[in-house]
Amino acid sequence: MAFDLDGQVAILSAPIPNAILSSIAGNASSQVKGTAVRWINAYRAPQNCFTTLASTQHTVREVSVHPEPVGNGQVLTLVCELDVVQEMLDGRNQLSNTFLVALIDEYASASVSALDLADGGMGSSGVSLGLNTVFHNPVQLGSKLRFINTTLARTSGAMSCRTEVWDLTKRKLAATAVFTGMLASFPAKSRPKL
Repeated sequence: MAFDLDGQVAILSAPIPNAILSSIAGNASSQVKGTAVRWINAYRAPQNCFTTLASTQHTVREVSVHPEPVGNGQVLTLVCELDVVQEMLDGRNQLSNTFLVALIDEYASASVSALDLADGGMGSSGVSLGLNTVFHNPVQLGSKLRFINTTLARTSGAMSCRTEVWDLTKRKLAATAVFTGMLASFPAKSRPKL
């Protein structure tokens, strides 16, 4: 299956209806909220993509931007919810840890992309470098998950985000993770000459 760059660009430039943006809580601007939604949609767009098959029915609940408690920058919080369906399960009939890691990667990446826009950037998504994950409790079919993504740092080249995954049905912490990423480098032909 070939990567559909035109399709991805179309998703990232498509307007998000005001009804959807106004249903998302938080103090972030409509542009920042829209950036988070568009990146999540873009990650899930390719046909037969691992997470597309089962997770198209997610809900973005909140996008908020606040000053860093210690530093001079901003912190973005992205809260999303998702129901666990059959296609997400492993051989033990529990939520697959692999599937959960893929979802965390998508939500954390969308968070740092939205923060990039809030900080005056283009809302670019970077490249995932690492995702340190701890699995706390198994998740069953039918559970509702809440992903709370809080950016930790975004510098000129690196970014990080902390994610908590809560099983709202059992009221237990399912997983925690720390995402690390970086901005993609320019191909050799398009690098600016110094």
